[in-house]
Amino acid sequence: MDRLNEYSHNSFDLQSLLNSFPGDLEFKQIFSDIGEQMQQNATRTSLHSVEDYSSVDVKSVWDDVRLHLRRFLVNRLESHNEINNSQQRVELKNQCMKQLLLLYPESEVLIKYQNIQKRLLAKFLQNSFPSCNRDSDLEVIAHGYQSTMPMLYSMIKEDFNILCEILAPSSIVQFIKETYLDTVTEEMAKILENFCELQLKENAVSGVKTSKSCSKHSGTVHALVSSACPQKPRRSSLSLDELKFLSQLTQSFLKLESNIQELLEETFLLLQMPRNSPGILEKSNREAMVEKRTANETNISPEPLLPVKEATLLEFGWRNAFKDITLSMAHCISAAIEGFSTKVLQQEQTERTSASSYIMNLVNVPKACLEGHIFAEEEQPKQFCSDIMEKLDTMLPLALACRDDSLQEIRGNLVEACCKVATAVLERLQERGRDIPSGAPLKNLHILLSTAAYVSQHFTHYDNLMRETTKKPVFLVPVQRYQEFINTLQFQVTDYCVRVCATSILQDAESHHWDDYKAFYEV
Repeated sequence: MDRLNEYSHNSFDLQSLLNSFPGDLEFKQIFSDIGEQMQQNATRTSLHSVEDYSSVDVKSVWDDVRLHLRRFLVNRLESHNEINNSQQRVELKNQCMKQLLLLYPESEVLIKYQNIQKRLLAKFLQNSFPSCNRDSDLEVIAHGYQSTMPMLYSMIKEDFNILCEILAPSSIVQFIKETYLDTVTEEMAKILENFCELQLKENAVSGVKTSKSCSKHSGTVHALVSSACPQKPRRSSLSLDELKFLSQLTQSFLKLESNIQELLEETFLLLQMPRNSPGILEKSNREAMVEKRTANETNISPEPLLPVKEATLLEFGWRNAFKDITLSMAHCISAAIEGFSTKVLQQEQTERTSASSYIMNLVNVPKACLEGHIFAEEEQPKQFCSDIMEKLDTMLPLALACRDDSLQEIRGNLVEACCKVATAVLERLQERGRDIPSGAPLKNLHILLSTAAYVSQHFTHYDNLMRETTKKPVFLVPVQRYQEFINTLQFQVTDYCVRVCATSILQDAESHHWDDYKAFYEV
């Protein structure tokens, strides 16, 4: 890009020139008068008149002035990115953009500003996102995305505030999509591509080791291929940690997508955009907008107005980056979740058999594990239950991201795995409930009740989150079964308390007579 030292005018002269500019309406009138004058001069020429090149000279001089002003303003836009004060940065950039729009068409100004912001974004992403290789820690990469998304959203919001005063909603949405969303999607696609390549290499190495083992066992490689180890289509196997990594990436993009959509809808709520006329904008309670220069604008008939939701609809294609790994995720997610829950339940069973009197241990869970609900001390769940539900919470974004056919299989398998896990946990709770009070203390009954309520609330929360895309409850059966179990436990607790109270009051442990007027016997 040309720098200020490439032309003779210094910044002080150009700034003074810009400050002396008339207002927007006056500028429009000046441009209109100049155009009419040049057109009149062109029509007055005749064969016998002396050729006058003054209009050509004026146009050439004006083009030179515009070029110098554009270079100056573009350099100012780049320098404003270094300002720390966000509000001041927005105001200065907004001023520069308005001045550029007075000199050049909107399309050229947007291309220039888009190139500036793309370079800034590329530098930001390069410094923020770690590369994905064999030695990379998936947790570090996921954390990098989670910490970067709020900063990226602040950049988008800043540009939105700059452009909303000078552009139509459709132009703003297109600018944000092409400048930020498409760029971030490309970066994530590169990371997932490297991730898939590493998975294929690891599976290939594992396959070679398995082939050698089978070859030694069968004696020949030919027998291995033909009978012992028949070839199957290659499909990368994902561990629970790798699925967690993909789910964390998904959660980051879901949050960014939701924040941007809310920003657009809130800001465009008072806007009215005519259909098929993206350059015309009507706004209430704001200053008049700079209209697009369109041919025959006065001849356009009134068009029906777009709804706000349609006018601000974003096409964020980050889900397309997961297409290459969708089949592997759908294939592995059920086995990974069921395998983890089975392991936890087996560990709990081992603890139960090794103890003569088994008392369930409580564990502190995050107070904000469910939105809008804080668990009291007595509602803290049992250890094995909190571990399992924590894993389900981690995988939930994979189901929430399913809005097209390519990801439906992932959600279906995840829902199926969650139902199986819920059934297994419920059966274990029912089994432990039958041990009370003969083989386990009464304290376990209260723990079972709080655990069942905890799991039921989780699956109810899942239903509420997924209802937007599924349009129907997907965990209705598990929730009903847990509610029935909770009702049974509540009856047992209430019945036990009533019997204890009745025994304590009515039974005279010291063989006293009922004519003894002690306070203990007064009811």
